[in-house]
Amino acid sequence: MPRAIRHGLVELLAVLGLAGLDAAEAKLELPDPLVPGVVLQGTIQVEDATTRVTNVALPPVAGLEWQVQQGGMQAVRSVNGVVTRSETVRLAVRAQMADTFRIPAVTVTLADGSTITTTPVTVTASAANQNLQGDAFAETAFEPPAIVAGEPTTLVYRIYLRQNNDKPRALRQCDLAPPAGALPLGERSESEGQTCDARGNPWRIRTFRWPLTWALPGTYQAGGQQGYVICRQDFFGQLSPIADRTVAIRPATLTVAALPEAGRPADFNGLFGPLTITAALERPRIASGEGTVLMVTIDGRQTELITRPVLAVPAGMKAYPKDDDEPAHGTAAARDQRPLNAVPGPHQRSFRWDLVPDRAGEFSLPALTLAYFDPGRRAYDHAHGPELTLTVLPGRAANVSITGKPLGETAAAAATPQLLLP
Repeated sequence: MPRAIRHGLVELLAVLGLAGLDAAEAKLELPDPLVPGVVLQGTIQVEDATTRVTNVALPPVAGLEWQVQQGGMQAVRSVNGVVTRSETVRLAVRAQMADTFRIPAVTVTLADGSTITTTPVTVTASAANQNLQGDAFAETAFEPPAIVAGEPTTLVYRIYLRQNNDKPRALRQCDLAPPAGALPLGERSESEGQTCDARGNPWRIRTFRWPLTWALPGTYQAGGQQGYVICRQDFFGQLSPIADRTVAIRPATLTVAALPEAGRPADFNGLFGPLTITAALERPRIASGEGTVLMVTIDGRQTELITRPVLAVPAGMKAYPKDDDEPAHGTAAARDQRPLNAVPGPHQRSFRWDLVPDRAGEFSLPALTLAYFDPGRRAYDHAHGPELTLTVLPGRAANVSITGKPLGETAAAAATPQLLLP
């Protein structure tokens, strides 16, 4: 193979190798919280850099002292002949007072002259946690600690593990679960940080957060036992468990109040909002003897509890419920632009009807409504869909394929599941 071609292939492979790698990024990690007057350790983690760090520009922050420390660590890897580095820059940081500090982006310069920046962060400085004694401490909290049924709250679980060079502590898994009756409002999130006790000893923090709500009033408690391990660190920095331990989790209590009686609509069936209702006709203009499809989409919480709404059709029209109502699943789409055969989004449920008019003319379809309780406003409300008009033009009759059972001139009320209401 000619030298020029070989050289071109080498350059191409290098480019392909670089394209397959993630862009370099830098992440600032600081203790949470800082302790006023105590020097603590922070880091800047630089990932996927093609060369080493040569400079870190720490911006001035009023009330905060910090500087770059010696003794950072590097890890080198090679992909398709392209060398990248993961580097840890050590920082010393001290808050002068108890306060909240907003730290702007830190600029990191690499040996090739390129720069990357960290994301701005906010940290709090407060007195050392007096509960940090021994090897471990675990606590829970509800934020807020009192709600009405259906209002969101967050279960926060923090595990503190004391660290030292010879026998660090580590967590195998999270042993806490939300109390019985909890309704999840999202996925559990997890973060990690560090702090120190009143004597300046370093501690690692693992924080777990669950967005939750409850449908039934009462008092709920989160707590229990958390397991952890004491480890031995070898020459290569690997941890080996040498002893299992448990620590009692300081419990937290949530109070869930009953939904208010005042202002409760007669058609309220236990749904929490807010809710939105959209509706569309497959063809808003048809010829006499033809039919069209109506699709109604309900967007909000608890969509799996929503049954087919009551559909009142005007005189001269029959409605045939289709049996393919769609529960919430799939990926979200723009409701107003979505075709009638599209899959609903993750918090949506759709229902369809075949509409068959028996004469020409204009048919007005009244708006559908659903009652719900809005926890954010702590008030009842109604969601209203749009009013639609179907135009039927005089024309030649055609055979219409119909599925389902006719509702007649006025839809019979579907059975709506009743939640247990206070």
